[in-house]
Amino acid sequence: MKLKKHPDYEHELNRLNETKEHIEHTIASVENYRKLYSDNIKDAMSNLDTQESSSNYIDALINTQFVEIADKNYDNLLRARKKPYFARIDFKQSGKDEIEKFYIGKTSLLRDGEFTPLVVDWRAPISTLYYEGRLGENQYESEGDIYEGELYLKRQIAIEDGKLHDFIDVDITTNDAFLQASLEASADQRLKDIASTIQAEQNRVIRANMRRPLIVQGAAGSGKTTIALHRIAYFIYTYEKSFNPESFMIIAPNRLFINYISEVLPELGVEKVKQTTYIDFMNELIGKKIHLVDKNEKLIKLLHESHDSNQLLIWNTAFKGSLDYMRGIEAYLTHIEKKFTPSVHFMYQGETLASRVEIRSLFLHSYDYMPIIKRVNEIKKLLTFRLKQVHKEKLTKTEEKYNLKIDHIIRVKEPGDERRNRVISLMDERDHKLAEMKHEFKHAVKNYMALFPKVDYMSTYTELMTNTELFQKYFGSNLSLEQIDYHVQLSKTLINKGKFELEDLSALLYVKNRLHGFEDTLEITTLVIDEAQDFSMFQFFILKHVLKTVRLTLLGDLSQGIHAYRGTTSWQEVMDQVFPDDQPSYMTLVQSYRTTVEIMDTANKILSKLNDESIVYAKPVIRHGETPEILAFDDYEHLVGSLYKKVDFLHGKGYKSIALICKTKAECVKLKRAFDQQKKHSVKILDEKEEHYSAGIILVPSYFAKGLEFDAVLILSMSEGYSLHPLEIKLLYVAMTRALHHMDLLYVKGTMPILENVEQLHH
Repeated sequence: MKLKKHPDYEHELNRLNETKEHIEHTIASVENYRKLYSDNIKDAMSNLDTQESSSNYIDALINTQFVEIADKNYDNLLRARKKPYFARIDFKQSGKDEIEKFYIGKTSLLRDGEFTPLVVDWRAPISTLYYEGRLGENQYESEGDIYEGELYLKRQIAIEDGKLHDFIDVDITTNDAFLQASLEASADQRLKDIASTIQAEQNRVIRANMRRPLIVQGAAGSGKTTIALHRIAYFIYTYEKSFNPESFMIIAPNRLFINYISEVLPELGVEKVKQTTYIDFMNELIGKKIHLVDKNEKLIKLLHESHDSNQLLIWNTAFKGSLDYMRGIEAYLTHIEKKFTPSVHFMYQGETLASRVEIRSLFLHSYDYMPIIKRVNEIKKLLTFRLKQVHKEKLTKTEEKYNLKIDHIIRVKEPGDERRNRVISLMDERDHKLAEMKHEFKHAVKNYMALFPKVDYMSTYTELMTNTELFQKYFGSNLSLEQIDYHVQLSKTLINKGKFELEDLSALLYVKNRLHGFEDTLEITTLVIDEAQDFSMFQFFILKHVLKTVRLTLLGDLSQGIHAYRGTTSWQEVMDQVFPDDQPSYMTLVQSYRTTVEIMDTANKILSKLNDESIVYAKPVIRHGETPEILAFDDYEHLVGSLYKKVDFLHGKGYKSIALICKTKAECVKLKRAFDQQKKHSVKILDEKEEHYSAGIILVPSYFAKGLEFDAVLILSMSEGYSLHPLEIKLLYVAMTRALHHMDLLYVKGTMPILENVEQLHH
């Protein structure tokens, strides 16, 4: 009743009905057009054998394009049926007399026969006024021009199933009622509709220049994943004439994560964007599946053993992820290059067709932009071309020389046995010489090319990694003998098992690219990396290098860098080392929208134990909830007993997704056995092999939880607790920041040194 008393209620209701009628009319028209064009195609194809076949073929192509356009619009219209728009702004542009009303939705709609918009796409330049503008004087930029004016109204409109539910006028979108409602939704609904609640700082990231590298330091819960998807959608919309969706790629941490975000992509119109993981993409480019040791094996080892006893492991991992490692490989490949060409001339019939100096110059200079093997192929083509030219000429001259001799003998010698024998001898000699020349011609290039060494990326890389003398020569200037020996012996052990480490993928691809290149041209020109804090410098570099693009967007949170031992501890280092000449942009997202003030405050206090002044702490949006309980138990049995009650309580509150986060998978397995024996709740263990997760009770190792979110989280420490080591502080922080609405921590006494002065966590 309150909404109906609003002076604009009737106007908004009529506007919605008008829009819905327009959509239904357009859908019907599109369906008719689709049928018409399909019939036209059938008619055109059936007449292809007639004299007018060329004209009919063109008609078929044109009508096929119309069908594709209609299909695209049709899908957008169907999606707009239930919720055609979510906001309205009233803006009076300077120099104009009237205030214009703009309704903003996920897709644009034009009035029939007019260019005026019925609904403006959220990605349109003027929509920035809704996301960032304050009432009063304002401006927005479009295609390089600035449009100034006055913003009179910013209105959020709630439409569900085609019905007007509510609307509210706002000045600043932060903390508004609609945002609060979105944040209070369960985990399975939160990614499906954020266009209406994009905040100013998020909007600036989405619309930032994608022609330059962008690094985004985003706090836990700041919406990095959804921003990544919306940024791609924005770029495709803005530059649809010059960029295809197929040229965009998003790299997610695992396949579960890809499925987790997949429902958003159709809503944004970016179905054709390539979605993959780093490992899958590397295997695709390398051309074979590289068998890797478990990428979390090192992390688990560091959690179970003393960090001090694993200094060589930590060093080796960081070193293989560094650009120093890449430079050592490059130096080795340069050495191979310099000794690659034969030390003899390419000759035919005693004549030098290409000197060894010329061939070396071609290889090292003229063709240096090509991979090594492709240079060899180019040299082969050149030698073959020259040989064909000379061979034909020499054959002709040789044959002419013998024929002249034969003609001379026939002219000057009297007929008889002597003349006949002499002519036959010369003819045999001629034919033998020509056959000899043809044989030499046939094998000359092949024999010369056989003098080039046979190389492949796998043997080249493994030789460098397992040969102590080579490794010391190209990497050892700043390494100790202990480090060199550790690296070589570990490489031998792994390669003997037919396995590599995650860190080897960048190196293998780098070597393959330098030696062989790629058969097909890579179409990816714009790349977005989520959870970028887990990447090394070498990983960033190889993606930029192989894709030959600087259009990279890296989104991550160094506070969640549980794999920091791979090498990335500073975004400034990434900018300096990976993008030194590319003018990268750096932006921060500090507002956290995932969890409550109480949960975020508790997590930030854990994070503060890092004593790192560079940390950017998350600032939770004002949404309150229960203060997390931190409960200590005398033993495992008492903890599990209390856990059952907690789970019952959370179920009773209607939470659909409940995560029980243990430090390691071993603890998850132990706890699952307890639940299985109790037979009251069905639980499963989540790992990276999982590709789908919707709801229910899930056991999650702490290092698998990153990037996910759940309605409620219970963090459990039974025997493998959290110390004050930076890695373990970050792990616990990650676990705490997975919760949307509820989070508690249950632990067995003596397992949580990190909770010293625990009372301070709630003050």
